Amino acid sequence: VVLVVAGFLKKRNEIQAALAATSPPQFPGCFQLSSMGQLFSRQRRRDTKSRSSETDYVDARDFGNNARADNRSMSNSGAVVNASTGGRGAECEKVFMQAIQTFQANCAGDLSFCIGDILEVLDMKPGQYWCYARHYDSGDTGYAPKHLLKSADKRQAASLDCYFEIDRLESERLLRMPGLENGTYLLRPHYSRQADQLLQPHLPSYSLSVRCDTFDSNGTRGFVIRHYRILPMENGAGFYVSPQRTFATLPDLLAHYQQDSDDRQMVLARPCPRKYIPPPNFRDFEINRVDIEISELIGSGSFGTVHLAKFGPCLQVAVKKMATESTSGTEDFIKEAKIMHSLSHPKIVQLIGVCTREEPFYIVTEYMPMGSLYHNLVKDREKRAIRTRDMMGYLHQVADGMKYLEERKYIHSDLRTANILMYNEFLVKVADFGLARLVESEYYRKNSAFPLRWSAPECISKGLFTIKSDVWSFGIVIFEVFSRGEKPYKSWRVSEVQERVAKGATMNIKLTDYGLDEATASKLYEFMLNECWSKSRKSRATFRRIKEFLEDFAIEGEAGYVAL
Repeated sequence: VVLVVAGFLKKRNEIQAALAATSPPQFPGCFQLSSMGQLFSRQRRRDTKSRSSETDYVDARDFGNNARADNRSMSNSGAVVNASTGGRGAECEKVFMQAIQTFQANCAGDLSFCIGDILEVLDMKPGQYWCYARHYDSGDTGYAPKHLLKSADKRQAASLDCYFEIDRLESERLLRMPGLENGTYLLRPHYSRQADQLLQPHLPSYSLSVRCDTFDSNGTRGFVIRHYRILPMENGAGFYVSPQRTFATLPDLLAHYQQDSDDRQMVLARPCPRKYIPPPNFRDFEINRVDIEISELIGSGSFGTVHLAKFGPCLQVAVKKMATESTSGTEDFIKEAKIMHSLSHPKIVQLIGVCTREEPFYIVTEYMPMGSLYHNLVKDREKRAIRTRDMMGYLHQVADGMKYLEERKYIHSDLRTANILMYNEFLVKVADFGLARLVESEYYRKNSAFPLRWSAPECISKGLFTIKSDVWSFGIVIFEVFSRGEKPYKSWRVSEVQERVAKGATMNIKLTDYGLDEATASKLYEFMLNECWSKSRKSRATFRRIKEFLEDFAIEGEAGYVAL
């Protein structure tokens, strides 16, 4: 018995030593598998490889079933991984994700994958940009950007190609993109507020947004966006748009309305394409300068020139290059980069990396081809191609990005249309964080230059910046958008702006002069005056409130949800 036990202990130590040499690298929020857990994981990997070689198609529902079976069989081994709790817990269901875009590893520890590949998530923390995962086919492990993955469990709506985690206004923006056919659709969560609460709050509810062709009396073709509520059955056993026809699953419901059925009021063609997916935020803050190929000059930023460049083999990027002779701004330059690197949101220009090991310093961001919103508004003064609906969409997207900053206690302090960039005629993002600050307290003081015509009274009189200062600036942005880039307080000299605004003066404007009807102009100006330009900081709105106001304002008077 003694010899057997000694032999077992020796073998166990050898296995542990071998596994320790191949342990995954540590990363904030990542846990390590136990040695026996890794042994079981590798055995499952071999089983997975043999299964994947037998068929070209794997039903994602099998992942959940197999995982549950594995968990039951190994619940006493300590090998079960809880992706939602960072490895804690005795028994859980595994999480599998599917890639919606190809990703090439940029640094050691990253996990490369192709579109359609399946990953098993080993660790995923809320609010973090990266997750630690294992490739289902190859068995390789590493870090993967979460925004390039979707659920692979077909029981979940998020696994469907048509599913977008967006609100109604954003769905309309996507479905108004040029080139989409009649019946293009998307599925989204139904966001309800106090006035529209579900009877079954514990059950999921969805909205189906569909682009539908229309023809006027002259035969001119147009389109409208129609929205349909998808409600859960009371017992949770299915879904329906019309209570006369129910379906066990969402795929069944969508498949029915894609066919030539009796329900001609809603015919679905194909899912809305994902024409834009933001580039990944690389884990390494510092990137290799030799991977960047600088080309043409496209503008200027807070501390230098901005160039179009190519990063790696094919990724177009914008590079903000700090002037070599500028030494006083070095710390601010790096601070701006660190701020941007910590932010990840669809309506915030994405930082890709920096080069700070030698001068000139680079900040590398995603490339926004159409430049600033300001220049596009000015160019549109004669053509008038940008409609009121488009302008409301721009403001809604900016408010969405600023809401993200507000929730993380950041102050932008240079919010204006010149610092809002356009990817295309429908998509805008907040940019230029040269003056941004993370505030530990409610406010901070600044003595250097700031944009006077966009600044709140407390900024001018006291050099005091708060989250609410950005709300004041947003009111000026509303004016800029509808006036197509007109200068704020255009009849006032700089000294007059400084003196009058410090005392709480605001712009007395008529938005009807800029093409808005009387009712719209009156309601919008009242909001600007009372909730953006209040002299009292505490009386100004939050960006959450601004976003909700714009959502309600944009859809007011439109048709509600269509009933079948």
